[in-house]
Amino acid sequence: MLQLVELAAADPDAFVSAIGVSFRRYTENGPPIAIEVAPAAEGGRWKATVEQAGHRACECSLSVARAPAAGRREAAIAAAAPPPRALLHKSREENVLIGALEEHAGALRARTRPIPPGHCFADGHPHRLSMLYFLEIARQCLMLVAHTRLGVPLGLPMSLVSLQFSLHAPIPRGTPLVLVPETQADPWNGVIQTARVGMTLRRLDEAGAPGEPLGTVAIVAQVIDKHLYTQQRHLAG
Repeated sequence: MLQLVELAAADPDAFVSAIGVSFRRYTENGPPIAIEVAPAAEGGRWKATVEQAGHRACECSLSVARAPAAGRREAAIAAAAPPPRALLHKSREENVLIGALEEHAGALRARTRPIPPGHCFADGHPHRLSMLYFLEIARQCLMLVAHTRLGVPLGLPMSLVSLQFSLHAPIPRGTPLVLVPETQADPWNGVIQTARVGMTLRRLDEAGAPGEPLGTVAIVAQVIDKHLYTQQRHLAG
């Protein structure tokens, strides 16, 4: 979907600067999906839908902006220590893109890790990273917060209800970054939990402290116990 919008923009300097997703039903791994993208009435905005098995699974709104000229790359900063892969729901080490949660200046943060050569995110535009990269590092940060701060056990179904991502500027390659999360959620009660997680994506300055903001995230996610999850999937057809 992100690629479709950037291709439709027909501008090599265009990038997806914002995306909002509202899920209407569960999506399955196996059956094919159909994606439809069309320009919205407002300039620079697009609407997209995803359908599966004759049902609309989600609706999306996207904005496109023009990237400024590439700036200089900052000096390298020591990589953050990786968290256990299981906490990110990952099986391969090369897909761990953020470090463990850290306490810094009274807040939580997760620093990004270098993208390994040959990784899918190593491909693409030579100067900037895609919105898809932003989505994935924020998802990994969400998993860390859920399992290490909200008490959500591993192995439970976790669903995304809605997403709002916005970039003030393109994400530069070769630049140390940090996600600063904030959560609003009750502790896991054993049955169901809805959490609202906001994050800010920032550059790291030369001292390794969060600096210039690049973008923001708002995620609503839900965790339910396996029995209730199975019931909901059955009712959803």
